Amino acid sequence: MNREFSELDAAYKCLGGRGATPDSVTLLIENYGKRSRFYHSHRHREYMAAPVSAALLAWLGKMPEEKVGELDAFCNVIGNAHDSQYIEVDGGLSDTAARLVEPYMDVAGKGLRLRDTLPDVPSVQLTLHLFGLAEGQDLSALREHNEFLSALVAALDMEHAGVPLKAIARVVQGVAGTVPFKSQHYMQELKERLASANETFTLGLSAEEQELSLLLTTDLANRDIASFCDTDLGAFVTGTMELIPENLAAVRGGATPAEFLASLHWSIRFFSVLQSTAEKDLDIGNVFHQTAPGDYPADIWYRQATAQARVNVEACTLYLKCKVASAGLVAAVATLIGEPETLLLDFVDGGEYDGILQGETSVLNHEEQRILRALESRGHGNIGRYDIDGSPIGKIMLEKLGSAKMLALYDAAQAADMQDKTQARGYLTRVERALETANLRAILHTLAEVARDPARGRRREINTARVAALEGLV
Repeated sequence: MNREFSELDAAYKCLGGRGATPDSVTLLIENYGKRSRFYHSHRHREYMAAPVSAALLAWLGKMPEEKVGELDAFCNVIGNAHDSQYIEVDGGLSDTAARLVEPYMDVAGKGLRLRDTLPDVPSVQLTLHLFGLAEGQDLSALREHNEFLSALVAALDMEHAGVPLKAIARVVQGVAGTVPFKSQHYMQELKERLASANETFTLGLSAEEQELSLLLTTDLANRDIASFCDTDLGAFVTGTMELIPENLAAVRGGATPAEFLASLHWSIRFFSVLQSTAEKDLDIGNVFHQTAPGDYPADIWYRQATAQARVNVEACTLYLKCKVASAGLVAAVATLIGEPETLLLDFVDGGEYDGILQGETSVLNHEEQRILRALESRGHGNIGRYDIDGSPIGKIMLEKLGSAKMLALYDAAQAADMQDKTQARGYLTRVERALETANLRAILHTLAEVARDPARGRRREINTARVAALEGLV
């Protein structure tokens, strides 16, 4: 952590402080390295803490070098701080963070309630003001509780390091800006809160500094969820797959086929809500932000990014449904051979699936080809034992059947209880009819080869009983 400390130390000094404190790395950086962090990891932290974007610099025009350096310093602190506290994923606050915030919050359990009477500590009162919170408030129902905790920890650490309150305010605003899926009025709300705080706390922020702060806050908010508008569907899929084990602790060490299916349904439900606008603010139109309508970033970028987000969410939903159809096949097989509690990876990892598809394949349209490339990709990032890298059985099925028939199988898989042998057999029969017996037999033979050759996967010995059961299933 020497490099991270040096960079944070330089950023604190650039913002007017004495330098990073002995606890700065523990509070702002170390949590990203926890084993429970799959997406919000050091990779994401470093991406967020990178220097100010070329797009924002181009918007601002020529600036003195020291001003650019100051913006880089804000990026470093905000990027490191913004997801430093993630209590559901981390299992609560770290001991160091808990000790720091204990005077201001009830930290018993998960520490989600502000104390009824708070000490008059400027950084704490400022953080509450910029998040629109009040003493005694229960934070558990608020989507922004992790960002608030992250901002509070950063504000207290910066205050201990002698960083001026006006700089702390800009960092807190930047962290607040990364709360996802807030309304299109949110950046204006943050602008108004900073202006109000400037008066209430006599921060001494000029109009130019407040404008720069809002521009950077908006830019970092959009950077935080940039994968939504990535034209490479694989990048968006990678983030989606990493978020599943991060949010569902039960599957982090591996998932049975039934657990794997349930986890995919969890992600599909989220995307369904995102597309339905049934929940306030949780809408694709609120993924990206502008400082104000028609302002930064430019309307053309905002419209294109939002349109691409819509395309990616729809495509990723189809991708996940294809995985449900193929994972349903594995779940049915696991039940029928008497191994429903075996991890999905132990069935499929290491199989040689290339070239086993027989007969005519479907003519796939452009969108189906994007899904196919995502299914065959080897870029699922940091997913541990949750899933294999890529989805070869799903690729085979989509290539043979096309999306319409895959969605029909998805509906059947979703409706079936794969741990019930009758329903599992019914689904397997349906897959056999759609895929043709020869192709189903080839998939089962490949699964048998995985069980026969421990070197292919993660087993230590040949599973002769599974080989026999799989070879005799069709």
